Amino acid sequence: MKTHRIFAARGAALCCVFFFATLLPSQRPELPGRLRITSTPQGAKIKIDDQLMSQFTDFTFAVSPGDHYVALISPELPKCAKSIKATVVAGSITPINCTVAGWDNPTRR
Repeated sequence: MKTHRIFAARGAALCCVFFFATLLPSQRPELPGRLRITSTPQGAKIKIDDQLMSQFTDFTFAVSPGDHYVALISPELPKCAKSIKATVVAGSITPINCTVAGWDNPTRR
């Protein structure tokens, strides 16, 4: 009886497509960025994207790349209760700092 090699070739080709597709850059998840939130005085509660975090300043978070909105809750830092936008880039650290005078401008490192 004659076997059909065309099915084996198709199976091998499909296997290679699925195996090598995972190696493509478009298939890999993007690296997180870091958001370093500091304040003077320290110990303020942190809100990121309207979600209250369990950590207090000074703290560094691993976050997805993109825009995030940060606010601090502290009686000593009333000007930082209003959110500030911080743009986080994959693989970088975006530090933001709050003082009694208000937010410093976010920068990337």
